[in-house]
Amino acid sequence: MTTTQARPAETGRYPVKGLGGESLREAFLERDGLRFDRLLGLANDTIPLENLGSWTTYEAFHALDARPDLGGY
Repeated sequence: MTTTQARPAETGRYPVKGLGGESLREAFLERDGLRFDRLLGLANDTIPLENLGSWTTYEAFHALDARPDLGGY
């Protein structure tokens, strides 16, 4: 078995889906991805949300590209 190691040049996460991200010096990679990445989201009530743990489309949430006034939060 061959093992390959890689080191990313930069790591970032977006704790609130659709809002600004943050650069990380280190991160914890879990089975479902980076810990706390897209942990929260601000639903806009246009599309029903999926059950917890399921993927819900980007269009179901407020985001900076459509709501720049959210940038200060």
